[in-house]
Amino acid sequence: MGIEDHFDGWINGDLSFFILGDEDADFFLMIREGHVDIFFGDVSPLESHFAKDDLFTDTYVIVAKDTKRNREALRTPGDFSLKNWVLPEEGSTLRRVFDQYAVTNGINIEGKTFTTNNEAVRFTLSALADYVMLWPAKMASFLGSSDLWITDHEIDGSE
Repeated sequence: MGIEDHFDGWINGDLSFFILGDEDADFFLMIREGHVDIFFGDVSPLESHFAKDDLFTDTYVIVAKDTKRNREALRTPGDFSLKNWVLPEEGSTLRRVFDQYAVTNGINIEGKTFTTNNEAVRFTLSALADYVMLWPAKMASFLGSSDLWITDHEIDGSE
């Protein structure tokens, strides 16, 4: 059984290209052993001697339910410690961005945390159940007519 039997992709001459739904340890082993030449995705598990280039980075904003209480109480990053958060699953890029921001800014979540990669669920929990979430800044204009407040807290998505 050849390597191409494990993944959707092609091998042609000296260049191999594979597309995966999720990165896993076996795939990163293939990169380390030189079976894969180009990979598009989260390369944070790879060692520093591999060539890595960011194709883009996002900026995120903290979004909360638009209430007078939230607007008065959520002024500094530490103020968000008491809120319930809806976060992406651990291991995702957005979750790593949040975790780094939380450590840097002293956010120690004391409320409930719900984790999901489903954006519709994150949006719904924030709008209806007063959970706080991260949202891509470039998509924030779509929230303008909702019951959500786009706070002034921006997070640089570069890792």
